Amino acid sequence: MSNSVYFRRIRINDETKSAVIIVSSQPLKQAQAEIAGFQVGARTQEDVSFGLLALTDPKTGQSLNANSPVIKGLQSKLNPGDEIPGFKLSNSPVVSRETGKALDNLFWVEPA
Repeated sequence: MSNSVYFRRIRINDETKSAVIIVSSQPLKQAQAEIAGFQVGARTQEDVSFGLLALTDPKTGQSLNANSPVIKGLQSKLNPGDEIPGFKLSNSPVVSRETGKALDNLFWVEPA
């Protein structure tokens, strides 16, 4: 498995205000197509996994929240598809809080 992941977006938890970075295991590719006269794009590859990168303050160990200067800085600098070297998908699946079951194709991200 690659020692890089690719930025998708930053997600803010509405309840806790903590932020996570959503990544993919490879850059997402798309092809242009047409549906009922509308130009659209559609993903073209298979076997893409997704991950959650939960960042913490290195001094306090607390999760970074939406107001963190780090999160604000990342939001202004990262674009979908940007490589994030030095991080990889772990073998640990993300587990649903509601059901307690592992979510398909979604893993925690860790330093490589």
